[in-house]
Amino acid sequence: MLVAALALVLANTPEDALKDFVAALNRGDVTAAVKLIDGADPLADRKEITKIFNGPDRFKIELGPIRRTGDKLTVDVEAKQPKGESLKVKGDTIDVVQREGNWLLVPGKSPTDQKTLLGSLTAVLKNDFIAKQAKSAAMKTAALSNLKQIALATLMLAGDSKDVLRLTSKNAESRIAPYMRSLEIFKDPGTGRSDVYTFNSLLANTSVASVESPAETVLWSIGPKGAILYPYSDGKQTLIAFVDGHVKSMTKEQVEKLRWKP
Repeated sequence: MLVAALALVLANTPEDALKDFVAALNRGDVTAAVKLIDGADPLADRKEITKIFNGPDRFKIELGPIRRTGDKLTVDVEAKQPKGESLKVKGDTIDVVQREGNWLLVPGKSPTDQKTLLGSLTAVLKNDFIAKQAKSAAMKTAALSNLKQIALATLMLAGDSKDVLRLTSKNAESRIAPYMRSLEIFKDPGTGRSDVYTFNSLLANTSVASVESPAETVLWSIGPKGAILYPYSDGKQTLIAFVDGHVKSMTKEQVEKLRWKP
């Protein structure tokens, strides 16, 4: 029994390591596949990726003849999906390394590398990349909802104040609080802070109707003008609420072109 169990984990040759890795993924056994990746974190959260490899739309990987040159394997790879086109990579390569007599696959550098299917798969499975992506997406969605509610509350306040934005960056939270169901909405999921949603002070005591381009003019931002924070998409994006009430994710380049004055 022990010998049989070890045989499921140990790969005697580099070619066996790759074949066993693909076989494990094809049967949805992510745990077994991870054991064949060098440096893989055994404690990483792989619940989401496991769902993908066990779901109804999971793809099946097929390998062509494997060619070995030193510590590098070259093989044609095809990922077949139940619906949709197959993904083919001719001459895909992956490095291998021997640890204590066991051959392991060296993970790729990036989970999003479209040039190598084997490299991206091993990179994804090395840690909790998918879990982090899912968590990041959920936080961004929550933040979009927060700013949307804050923007609408601000416009409701203006509607009760003869269409004038009677608030400043210092008192904005307390002024719109009566129009919100909870002040917890001011806590930004990406930063974990409750003091980063910032009203555009240049609009203080401005009539909403007088704003020339409401769909392009900043109403609320994450951080003040000149000190915008970028807590989303790996530090590449922020969220902006506009005077017309819509909210949008934006890059640093896009933020530099924003309209702040009414």
